Amino acid sequence: MNSAKSLIALFMLGCVASTSAQSDRGLEEGKRVKERQFDRERGFKHQPKHRHKDREAFKQRLLEQFDANEDGELDESERTAAKEAIHAKQKERRENMKAKILEKFDADGDGELNEAEREEAGHAIRKMKRAGDRRHDRRHRMKRGMLERFDANEDGKLDETERAAAKAFAEQKKAEILEQFDTDGSGKIDGDERVALKEHMKAEHERRKLDINRDGTVDQLDAQVAANKIAAGERIPDFNGDGEVNALDVSKLIEKINENK
Repeated sequence: MNSAKSLIALFMLGCVASTSAQSDRGLEEGKRVKERQFDRERGFKHQPKHRHKDREAFKQRLLEQFDANEDGELDESERTAAKEAIHAKQKERRENMKAKILEKFDADGDGELNEAEREEAGHAIRKMKRAGDRRHDRRHRMKRGMLERFDANEDGKLDETERAAAKAFAEQKKAEILEQFDTDGSGKIDGDERVALKEHMKAEHERRKLDINRDGTVDQLDAQVAANKIAAGERIPDFNGDGEVNALDVSKLIEKINENK
């Protein structure tokens, strides 16, 4: 208890020393969070680092498809052809989507969705979008983790040697998982083994959240680092789930650390 009080006091002192800077950073971070939430609610992906790369790839595909005179640019007639093809493709997708929705949710078979059917369809679509966002975020975190671990020359991508190291690491982890959870020796994880693996991974995920300083050990030092981060205007996980990150999260982190011992 004394440890918790001293850490929270330390946090409050840090806040006093950096009030104005933290306030500016907090407002800025809050704005970014709201913008990301706005995008996710409308099905957009928040990928600012990749937008330029995506645009270039899209432009290259258009050139390959519609640059009839092969001069490396799209003239007016080629742009018109590209727009018509894109619009036709979008219309086809909308029609296909509409047909799939009717097939799945038109319970009375009248070719239209009534209010109850629309509500059920809307709920299913929102759920699908949220799942897609989670998959995207998970892929992004995995990619970032791979770069942090294997991008030896720090050029922001994995070359052939770095990819080989990543592949070897993945194969080693797979072998370790099989050794630990493949209790029937079948060479794969299934049934109760899969359940046990999921529980293990969930526990590991929770433990990593507590390891604020990323030293591989969950201890009181993580609470100290968490207090310093908040005082400096940096984010940590919302441990008490109240939608805000403050001294109360440090107190909750200390509880979790004690439970983890």
